[in-house]
Amino acid sequence: MKYPYLFTCLLVLLLAGCNRGMHTVSGRVLYDDKAVDKGTIAFIAEEGRGSAYGGDISSGKYKVHVPNGDYLVMIHGEKKVRLDKPIEIVGLPPKYETTEELIPECYNMYSTLKYTVDQKSVTQDFILEKADFSSEAN
Repeated sequence: MKYPYLFTCLLVLLLAGCNRGMHTVSGRVLYDDKAVDKGTIAFIAEEGRGSAYGGDISSGKYKVHVPNGDYLVMIHGEKKVRLDKPIEIVGLPPKYETTEELIPECYNMYSTLKYTVDQKSVTQDFILEKADFSSEAN
């Protein structure tokens, strides 16, 4: 190759350009006035672009890198549940705990949470209220 460093420089510039427009969105996730200890958050691009960006929620905090745009936000959280009867698997000790979904479907599977990213670094807290399904019939 006649100019080996030229190829390397072009590759570095190209890869740096791929990250252009990415922004850090971070904040807290609370459900029923308590920090979500463990879970995930996803920003799903609207307008049919088909891209999704996500990250973990740990001790009520998250950080995700996303480009400018309008997003549907889906939040999942785990809660530990003590079992009355242990789960027994041959060769493993009995398991007395499992996890269940903490966050109602109205914040994940059927989420209507929306967020627009348009700044370099943004703080966005998601304060989720406990969903009341008692009025829903059938």
